[in-house]
Parts: sequence; C-alpha cells; structure tokens
Amino acid sequence: MDESLFSKTELNVFKLIRYTFQERELTAEECAEFDWKEVYDELLNHAIAAVPIESASAIADERFFESWLNVAACILSLNSTICDGETELEELLEKNGIPMGILKGLAAAKNYPKPLYRSLGDVDFIVNETDFDRTYKLMIDSGYRLAYDEDNTDYHLTFEKNGVMFELHREPAGILKGEYGDIIRDLFRNVCGEAEKCEVEGYTFRLLPRLQNGLVLLLHIVKHIDDGLGLRQLCDWMGFVKNELNNEVWNNEFQPVLKKAGLENLACVVTKLCKIYLGLSDEISWCDDADEKTCDELMRYVMDCGNFGKKNDSNIRNTMILGHTNDRNIFSLIANFQRAGCDRWKAAQRFKVLRCLAWAYIPVMYLARLIGGKRSLAETKEKLDNLSKRKSLQDKLAIYR
Repeated sequence: MDESLFSKTELNVFKLIRYTFQERELTAEECAEFDWKEVYDELLNHAIAAVPIESASAIADERFFESWLNVAACILSLNSTICDGETELEELLEKNGIPMGILKGLAAAKNYPKPLYRSLGDVDFIVNETDFDRTYKLMIDSGYRLAYDEDNTDYHLTFEKNGVMFELHREPAGILKGEYGDIIRDLFRNVCGEAEKCEVEGYTFRLLPRLQNGLVLLLHIVKHIDDGLGLRQLCDWMGFVKNELNNEVWNNEFQPVLKKAGLENLACVVTKLCKIYLGLSDEISWCDDADEKTCDELMRYVMDCGNFGKKNDSNIRNTMILGHTNDRNIFSLIANFQRAGCDRWKAAQRFKVLRCLAWAYIPVMYLARLIGGKRSLAETKEKLDNLSKRKSLQDKLAIYR
C-alpha cells in the first residue's frame, strides 16, 4: 500500500472497513486519533455509513455516536421497506409462474457481516427475455408505474410503487455490446429458472447461481468505472470473494469465463486491492499477480469519486463526455459529444433539424467559456490531466480487452 496517496482520514476508513469485515471492534486506543466526523462524512460519500457502525462502537463522543446510530436506524428502516416491496413483487411473479433473480441488493448484502446495514437503494431484478414483456404488463396491471420513459435504457425499465423503485432487467448493467459482451450475455439467457430461494435476516429472495451472481457484482464495477466508482461496489465484491470465490472456484469456474470475456485482469486488480486496503484474507491468492501500482491508482480514483461520483461530480461529468472505458477512436468521442449535446442543448431538443449539429455544442460552449473567462487555462489543463490519468488507468485495467 502506498500510504502517501491517501489522507489520514482515508486510511482510517480503510482500517474501519477491515475491522468490520473481520468482525472486530476497534478499541479506544486503536482509534484514539480518529477524526470521527471526517471518517463518517467519507463513509457517507461512499454510501456505506451504516456498514461499520458496530466496529466503531469505541467512539469516545457518545452524542456523535448516538446521531450515527440514528442514521443507521433510518437505513435499517428504509431497507425494511424495500425488502417488503421486494417480497410483494416476488410473490406476484411466483403466483404468475415467472422465474426471476435479484441483482445486487440482498444478493450482495448477504455477504456482509450485518446484511441490512448495507444500503439497498432499490430492487433490481432480472427475468428471462421470454418473460420480459409479460412481466412488464403484469406490473402495470398490478399498480406499478413507469418512473421514466420506456426507452430510458435498452436493458431495463424502472417502476415505482409505494415509494420503492423497481428495475426490471432483461440483462445486468455493464455488459458491452459485441463479442465480449455476448459471452457474458449468453450466461444470463434463461438463467432465472436456476435461481434458488435464499434467506437474509428473515427476508426470502431469489439468488442467481454463483457464477452469474458474481458477474453481476463485477459488472456493477465496470458500469461505474466511468461515472463514479465507490467503496460500496468494492465492499460488495469483497464480500462475495470472501464467502464464495476461493482459489478452486476461481480456477474452475470464473477464470475461464472472465478470460474469454476480457474481465480477468479487472477481477484480479480489484480483488488484490481489497486484500491490500480492505482486509480480504491472504488465503485468496488467485489475484496475487495483479500489478500493485494499478491497485493503488484504482483506489485513489475510487476515493476521489465516491458513490456514483458524489465527491467529484463535475469532473466525472466532464470525463464521461470526453471518453469512456470502452472508447477506442475518434468516432466514439464524437458519439459522446453528440449524446451530451442532445442532452444539454435546449434548441436541439425543440428543433430536430439542429440535432445533426449537437456534437459541436459541448466544444463550442467550452471554448466560449474559456474566451469569456468563465474557464481558466489552468482549470482546463487540470481536467485534461485528470482525463489522461483516467485513460491510463483504464488501459491498465484492460476492461473488455
């Protein structure tokens, strides 16, 4: 670990996560120099504020710890509401003979020491492609309403009912279009019939087979490499590896698939990162050949981003426009500018004839702000440097390559 890359607070956050997953409590002496407010704020930025609450019970400031407990209680209450909604949905689909599987959510939380301290957010679930249209109609007829336009994405639709969001997937997020993606996509075709009932804290849900469940968590990391990878995604993966992905399972089940799909190096780097920073057991040795410097760079990127880019939203938006993990050439860059221009140029939204020029909107606006003094050359250079570093990191991760 290159400790020089991280602040004292960030190192304390890593220590707290290590203790949490090792189910140990910090002693008063071990955390005597912690700035607990800063540690809490960092955990909040990564959407894992409640996860280490029991390991942090040695906090000397009882009033601060009590307020932290209240936040954890709110997360537990919200998770309970989400789980109740999930149970209702599963009963509806089971009654109508539609097999399904949970993506992330409880399927990830089950690997945490205290599962319901892991914030759930919404209910992501997958059905077989042959059942997708029928599930859509059934949900609409049963009081679920579309939260966004039907063409929001090509792989899922979002519904809302009783304050809970539900994402109906035909495939997990993060799968690349093309040859590499098709290798993974085939593994999820008709997989829901193989999902098994699993119980967490009194809640029953449908768990996908081990390979597909692990792939969902790794694909979640892939999806958020561009728009803000946080500690929650790393903790999800680490919990799965700790409980499910030993050396034998890796060699026989995961490595052959991930190598063909272009995700082997990413899995090794993220897992070794978890060993270095977050306390994953040394018994997991299948990742040991991963480059340690790349692990350091990835963790620095994670700490700069926060959950979904919460800590550096402006920089994430800019780098998303200029380049994505899977971009290869100038045509990809123009496509990114075109999408961003259509999203931000109100005139193009009103007049279709202007949409063919939308790709020029972002460069022209940025240049205008630079000339007008609203953007400085130093700020522009910093953003380009950040983009260069991120591109370098992406090359080292070799995602889908």
